[in-house]
Amino acid sequence: MMRQPLLTGLPMAQALLLMGIYTFLPLAIFLSGYDLRALFLGSVALFTVKMFASMWVIAQWMDAKLVASMYPTGTINNVARTASLFYRNIFTIIDVPRYAIDAYKAAILDTLLVLLLIGLPMLWVSMMGWLGINLNAAIKSIMSAAEDNAKQSAQTSAAVVKYVANTAIKKSMKKGP
Repeated sequence: MMRQPLLTGLPMAQALLLMGIYTFLPLAIFLSGYDLRALFLGSVALFTVKMFASMWVIAQWMDAKLVASMYPTGTINNVARTASLFYRNIFTIIDVPRYAIDAYKAAILDTLLVLLLIGLPMLWVSMMGWLGINLNAAIKSIMSAAEDNAKQSAQTSAAVVKYVANTAIKKSMKKGP
C-alpha cells in the first residue's frame, strides 16, 4: 500500500529536522546575542519536532480503530462472507464485484491515514507557531518591564551614591585639611 514508504520515511525526516535544529540552534543563539527569546523559540522548535512521533502514533491508532469499526470481523476479506443478504444482492444487481468495493474502502482508509500522518504534525506545527509568536510577544513585554525597572533602580542608586558622595565631600571641606 502507499503508506508503508511514508511510515518508514517519517522518522528519518524527523531525525534530519532535529539534526538541522541541533546544528543551527547554537549559531542562532549566538547571533541573537544570547537573547532569552531565541532560547525559548529554539526549545519550542525542538519540542514541536519531537512530538511528531506522538502524532504518528495517534494517526496509526486512529487508523486501527477505523479499520476495526469498518471491518468488525477482523479482516477485509471476511466482510464479503459476513455481509447481509440484502447488501450482497444490491451489489449483484448493479454488477459491482465485492472485492472492488473492499479495495475501494481500503484505498480510502489508506488515503485517510496518509492525510493524518502528514496533517496532524502540520496542525501541531501551526498551533505551536501561534503559541511561539504569542509567547514571544509576552516575553518581550516582560523583558521590557524588567529593563525599565533595572534602569529606574540604577538611576535611584546613582542618585543615592551622588548624594552620599556630595555629603562626604562637603563634610570633608568643612573640616579642612
